[in-house]
Amino acid sequence: MKSFIIKEGAVWLALVALTVVGFYNAGMKGRSVAYLVLAIGLAKFFLIFFDFMEMKHAHRVWQASMTLFTLVLFAAISISF
Repeated sequence: MKSFIIKEGAVWLALVALTVVGFYNAGMKGRSVAYLVLAIGLAKFFLIFFDFMEMKHAHRVWQASMTLFTLVLFAAISISF
């Protein structure tokens, strides 16, 4: 149980850190900053998706379909930059 609390705390801390980094970089201009913010958003999505939504226990089909959908969505957004 203790390792579970430490793991969830580490995920929570990573989410907060990624949010802060994304917030401070969002005001900057440039293509590389936009890709950094998108990468941070993608990392946050997967942390929430697999750890807090309990999708790590879901069937592989659901995991793969949601991962593929998310990657296609983020690729489409990044192409528009």
